[in-house]
Formats: sequence, C-alpha cells, structure tokens
Amino acid sequence: MRTINLKDIAALVGVSTTAVSNVLNGAPIRIGDEKRNLILQTAKKYHYRPNLLARSLKRRKAGVIGIVVPDMTTLFYPELIRFLETELFRYGYQTLVCNSGDSALCEKKHLETLLSRFVDGLVISPAGNGANAALIRSIAEQETPVACVDRYLPNEQIHYITTDGRAAAAKAARLLREAGVRRLFYLGEYPRHQAVNDRLAGSNDVVKIPSRNVILCKPERQKIRRHCVKILRRLPPQAGFFLESNRFLPGLLDAATECGLKIPRDLPAIGFDPPALVLDGADDYSAMSALSGPIPVIKQNVKAMAENTAKWMRAKLSKSPAEFRPLLLKADLIELIAKV
Repeated sequence: MRTINLKDIAALVGVSTTAVSNVLNGAPIRIGDEKRNLILQTAKKYHYRPNLLARSLKRRKAGVIGIVVPDMTTLFYPELIRFLETELFRYGYQTLVCNSGDSALCEKKHLETLLSRFVDGLVISPAGNGANAALIRSIAEQETPVACVDRYLPNEQIHYITTDGRAAAAKAARLLREAGVRRLFYLGEYPRHQAVNDRLAGSNDVVKIPSRNVILCKPERQKIRRHCVKILRRLPPQAGFFLESNRFLPGLLDAATECGLKIPRDLPAIGFDPPALVLDGADDYSAMSALSGPIPVIKQNVKAMAENTAKWMRAKLSKSPAEFRPLLLKADLIELIAKV
C-alpha cells in the first residue's frame, strides 16, 4: 500500500497542504476545530508518518549526532558508544555510529556521509595520527559542533574529553617500581596518536625506558607473542611490562606460556583498560593458565567521558556557552600486583 503524504490528507479533508502541515506539526494556524480534528483523525486512520529526511532538508536539523570511532574489537569503544547513545538520547538526539577501522581514508568517507545526512554534531575519536585534522577543523569552523573523545588533536582548537593518560601511566609505572621493577618493557601501538604518546611519556616520567625496550607494533596477537618471546627468552632480572592497550595481554600471555613463566609471579605487568579475554579454544585456555594471580589495570572512566561529551554537545547545540576547554579525566587503578 502506498504511503500517505500531506497532499493526500489535504485532498481527503479539503484543505491546503500548508494547513495539514501546520496542524500536524503544532504550528500556529487559524482553522476550525472540526477541520483540525478531521486532519488529525485522517492522519491517524491512514497511519501517516512524517518524512524525516524532507524535514531535515528543510530545517537543516536532523536530531542526530554522528559518532566515528577507530576500533570496535576492544571492550572500550563499544562501552563508550553505549554510554554516548544513552546520554545523547536523554537530550533528544539519536546517533549514527561509524567504525573507521583506524583508517584515515575510511574516516574521511564516513565524515562526508554523515555531513550529507545533516547530522547536528559529530563525536569523533580521530583515526591514526590525525591525518584528517584539516577536514575536522573545517567542519568545526562551519558551525557543526565537533567533540573529540578518548583521542584528540593536540594542535587544533577542537574540543576534547579524554583520560589524563600521562598521569595514569605515571601512577602505573610507580606501582611497578614499588614492586621492584627496574627494567621496564613497554608494549605500544603503531601507528601512534597523541593519547598513546601521553601514556608512553607518563611511564618515562617515572622509569626511564631505553628505546630498545619500547616495542611498537600493530596489536595483533601473533605479532605480540613473537616480540615478547624474544624478550622473555633473555629476560633480565627485575623486569616488568607496561601494556599500552588491553589488546596486548593475550599475546603476552601466549609468550609467557611458551617460555614457562607466570604473570605476575615471574613477570610483573600492568595494562591500560580491562582486557577482553575470550576463551575460544585450547590456546586461550593455555594462555589463561599463565596468570598466577590478578594483575593491575588502569581503568578509564568511560561513563564520565560519555556524560561530559553529551553535556558539551547539548550546550553547543543550544547556543549556550561551550568554549574550548578540554577535559582530562582521572583514571583508576584496579586489582593489585604481586611483589617480586
């Protein structure tokens, strides 16, 4: 059955299309109660639904916030998206979520698509090393509110809400130092972006890490295992590991299993964000057996990150004062580490 439109209702009731539109949208109009009720009854009878796309084109507003994140394979971003959707919905906004896969080209296409749909604002965790910074800046300059979340663009006046990664990493490094670690190995992501650079800097503030002890690679389990096995085969005394991302833990556990070591009994380690350990086969059960006890984890306040992002976006869209005032959130350390 063909969908009924404003013109159809106007013909059935015997009024103008403008009159039907004003009545259905609650706009002021001089019309008798009989005609008003007939318009409403006819719309209900034929299950009229407004054309949201046409309304967006007319008003240049869609009631939608676009969200672009670089990775959906960790626990962090799905949790962040869930909180963002909840908070933005409270303010009357729905969301369109895109996954860039940490690809600048993919991110660029997603941004162009979202803008073509007249989203009211953008929440973005920039891909890679911020290759689309100029594009994101131009979007913000054209009065589409843009907020960076988790990752940020340090050389741009683009509002951001993120964890104080430098302070959190320094706290973690101090805990490792107190546990007796004097030779710290750092497992980090490649390519880099500012948020993870902050974590490396914070670790170095406490324990000076020789460049040869900084291992940067794509967080793929087999690659991490190979890098770690080389280290664990010649493990120096008083060594420990800092894991820049929760994705590095499975690979480290695989390497520890291969080398007959237990974490943290033989090798103190600390991670950033709770890990997603999925028991999907014999290798996964074997990797879990490398844990001799709990390891400490830096836990970001994802809920606060989402709440503050949504609050800023609402203020910006309501034309309230929402100046560039980046927010650095405190992270917590959970679990305890065994003494060496």
